[in-house]
Amino acid sequence: MTTKHKIVSGFALMVLLSVVIAFIGYSSLQNSLRLMGSYQRVSGFDVRMSDLEKEIYSTVYTLERFMSSRDFAFNDRAQASVERALEQVRAGTGMVTAEENRLALEQAGSALQHDLELLKNIRTNTVAAYAQYTDISLPNAEAMVKVLRTVYTTSRRTGNVEALFYASQTLENMLAAGVSMARYAEGRDTEHAKLAAASLKNVARSLDGMRSVMTSEAGVRDFKMLTEAFANVQSGFDHLVALTNAADKDITELRAQLTELLA
Repeated sequence: MTTKHKIVSGFALMVLLSVVIAFIGYSSLQNSLRLMGSYQRVSGFDVRMSDLEKEIYSTVYTLERFMSSRDFAFNDRAQASVERALEQVRAGTGMVTAEENRLALEQAGSALQHDLELLKNIRTNTVAAYAQYTDISLPNAEAMVKVLRTVYTTSRRTGNVEALFYASQTLENMLAAGVSMARYAEGRDTEHAKLAAASLKNVARSLDGMRSVMTSEAGVRDFKMLTEAFANVQSGFDHLVALTNAADKDITELRAQLTELLA
């Protein structure tokens, strides 16, 4: 081999080695970039799932605060936490490739969407329940007490002993019902609901006894006012109980579902 051929061959070999080295370097760089991208996706997914868990815990906390305070700001905050949790689920779904993980996130998203609806229902029913007490039962109970005090005073003055007895008995039972209804409306304790229901039954019995002794023109008028007001008191109380029970049912379901999401 001549000197010229040796130079050319050596140069060609150097070029080939350079190409091989460059290819190896490029391949290593591509692998590193792929690994970095995978790491970033995994890291980003972990952050999303951590934020998701945080929002669910926040929902549990604010739900309990709402139940203990009846401050609707806590219900609104719980709804906001669920909406942020849904955002994390949507973002996380776009980061996973495994079908099992994707399905798990979709199920979590469906559960959270249902939780959001439950929170809205709880708020709606709680507001409506309290309104049944403040707008219907309470003002009608106050109207009854006012009429009963008038009947009581008139009966004492005229010596109508039977009317005096029933007016006194009805007034006592109505005041007891009013106290129990107020406590139930504020605290949702079913024991107070039972006490209110029992007192209202006693009011109904007292009114039945009063019917036969309210025979004067004023007595008939007063008794009509009492029976109409009592019907409203009873209706408001019945709706208060029904709406509160509906809210409590949703709260029980919501608590169970949040616990399952955190398991």
